[in-house]
Amino acid sequence: MNHVPLNLSAIAPFNWEDTQDMIRLARQQDVGAIIAKLEKWIQLMGLEEALEDIIFPLLRLIGELWHQAGMSLRAVLLQRVGWQSIYLGPNVSFEMMKLALRRKHAQLVLLACNLDPGEKILRSQLRNATRQLQPSCTAMAGEPGFKPIRLTHNIVCFTQV
Repeated sequence: MNHVPLNLSAIAPFNWEDTQDMIRLARQQDVGAIIAKLEKWIQLMGLEEALEDIIFPLLRLIGELWHQAGMSLRAVLLQRVGWQSIYLGPNVSFEMMKLALRRKHAQLVLLACNLDPGEKILRSQLRNATRQLQPSCTAMAGEPGFKPIRLTHNIVCFTQV
């Protein structure tokens, strides 16, 4: 996700350095430094100006990065509750997942599907996933795309991270 380019066109040029620094802190999940930077902006500019000039545009940029798979909020949430998590991005092949699992010795993989690809395709993909991932790694699946079928193949269904 560190390789997704930043589109700073909505940010005033004099705020580019601060914006890039904040994105770096968010990717590193340095909560203390993020809070300190937000407090500094509010003290220097006042709340309204800080919100309008840098915080809201920064939040839109983070949303764009999330949409382009340049930042994973779920990976951040998992790390906040003590999990060491790695976000592989969207549309990851099972072969790529297997490689990542071997390198990181993962114990759990979360599969998410936002769109309903159809039961036949989904069942085929789940069979492939279990062949590739289990028994060395537990697999869990969630999101709306998995709702139409009852999960099988020793894959646990989740509704919330």
